[in-house]
Amino acid sequence: MKYIKYLLKRNLIYIIIVSSYTIWLYLLIGNNFIYNTSHIGDIAVSPPNTFLTIISLFLCTFTSCKNFSFKMKKINVDQIYSLPINKKKLFLTHLIYSFIEVSIILFINFIICLIDIFTSPNLFAVGWFFLYFIVLLILSFSLIIIFSFFYTRGNTICDGMMNVIFSIFFLVCIFGFINNLFDLRNNIILYVFPYSGIIMNDELFSYLMCKDSYTDQLIIEQYYKHVLYSFDIYNIITPILHFIGSIPFLYLFIKLNIKEKPENTMQVSRSLFSYRFFLPFYSFFITYFFFTVTEFELVYLFIFVLVGIYCFYMIYNRSPKIKKNDLIILIISILVGFIVSLIKIFIIN
Repeated sequence: MKYIKYLLKRNLIYIIIVSSYTIWLYLLIGNNFIYNTSHIGDIAVSPPNTFLTIISLFLCTFTSCKNFSFKMKKINVDQIYSLPINKKKLFLTHLIYSFIEVSIILFINFIICLIDIFTSPNLFAVGWFFLYFIVLLILSFSLIIIFSFFYTRGNTICDGMMNVIFSIFFLVCIFGFINNLFDLRNNIILYVFPYSGIIMNDELFSYLMCKDSYTDQLIIEQYYKHVLYSFDIYNIITPILHFIGSIPFLYLFIKLNIKEKPENTMQVSRSLFSYRFFLPFYSFFITYFFFTVTEFELVYLFIFVLVGIYCFYMIYNRSPKIKKNDLIILIISILVGFIVSLIKIFIIN
């Protein structure tokens, strides 16, 4: 508890600055989230929770990286690990603090949005806005857990940030590949982003806030027309699955960070949840999608793909040389991607 208070005092200026900026941003563009002037007057386009959703996505991503950057510098590691607190409590405390930090900023903006709703002419059902905010906090914590896990799998700030970026498109590539391979016509890739749970929660409560409001029926119909064209059962299922899906990451976050050795700081990131896995993984999908989309008409451009992959390996190894094992796995990944694209084009199609 004392350490959390220390972190709050240490980051107080940051919290004030970010809160002030987001409030200013809402006051500047907030009306665009509520009104859209048209020939029938003020038409509700989106309740202000959309603004909260957007800033929560940025906050969860940035905070997950910022509050675990101590792990990426040897000086900080020596200082932090010398504290009278074991590693499990240390990382859990930083995780909990990350949630508190995001919650404080979101709560301040929630109050501003709430005032705006109360001063509006009964456009939205306020009760749903409270429930929306509670669910948003729960899903924000889930997102912080996931991003904190991937960030801490790196040994430098750059490696950690790359892991977060890689994790964002992980499931999208898998389901996009399945859809493309078997010519499936569905929008499942929209629901498997790490951000999808929070976004679907926003759509669900936007629907409820407008549906149960006391506004003119014409306003509701306009809202349905412009915002709710894609509303379906996934808006309920997706947030639940995203919350459940974060639980294994919490377990891995604790287990792997406890085992992490201080001497790994600023060394090459060899974790299975980092470049070691993601680079062959994405090499396969990039190769597959390149050849299936171009259908071998622009083969010469694949050299640029190979150069891009090689650059990532240089970042990974911090050297122009690629280790033998990494090179073998990379070649296999590219060959398999090429072979599967051949199967797709000449057999399945």
